[in-house]
Amino acid sequence: MGGRARLVHLVYSDRALPPEFHGLVAYQLTDLHLRWPSRLYRQLIEFVSGVRADLWLLTGDLLETGRALELVARLVRHLDAEHGVFGVLGNNDHRAIAPARTPAEVLEELGVRVLCNCATAITRGSARLWLAGVDDPSWWQDDVAAALADVPEGEVSVLLAHSPDCVWEAAEHRAGLILCGHTHGGQLCLPVIGALQAGTKRRNVGRRFASGVLRVGESLVYVCRGLGTSWVPIRLFCPREVARIEFRRAAES
Repeated sequence: MGGRARLVHLVYSDRALPPEFHGLVAYQLTDLHLRWPSRLYRQLIEFVSGVRADLWLLTGDLLETGRALELVARLVRHLDAEHGVFGVLGNNDHRAIAPARTPAEVLEELGVRVLCNCATAITRGSARLWLAGVDDPSWWQDDVAAALADVPEGEVSVLLAHSPDCVWEAAEHRAGLILCGHTHGGQLCLPVIGALQAGTKRRNVGRRFASGVLRVGESLVYVCRGLGTSWVPIRLFCPREVARIEFRRAAES
């Protein structure tokens, strides 16, 4: 995508995945922290305009300021996907959008299906793949039990959460794949040491959840470094990321 951003390729394999969804491709965008139409934003528009996805998944902090809502609208118009655009709210989305209208209402109007402690199924024929989402865990507004309550046992679910703070509870509720952001990968990292901090708040979630692929119980977790910055407008040993996730039906053992 130009600059120092990179496209990360992931594979999520599950024996319970219906054959109809084998090969489905989703892209995850997170932590854009949009303020104005920067060079990075223009590169992002160029990149997404050339991508044909089955799903776009947005894991929060699209905005740094409410004045950037038109930038989000323009971005969403370029997200071409068979099953649409789904997302969850981040802490900055809550702060940036005027209190007269909820952040979820604003983003829904822009074309994002916001999953706020709830789930929905996408279908291919009679087969279903569940998408669930929680309100921002870093503001303690997540309700994992409610988000996954409608997912039948034995069916595959993808949980979107802005922050990895909720991953242990999500694993207890049988989320298959958990996609998060919020940490920026630490934003400032050092060789060998890695992320200096992850911005997480809960006791059993720390720097090891700053970025990358992890296993929590039976769940696969991916924490994306995202594209934007906060605090200071720099990254150190922490490249910007967009994630491409391919779903595969695992062979029976």
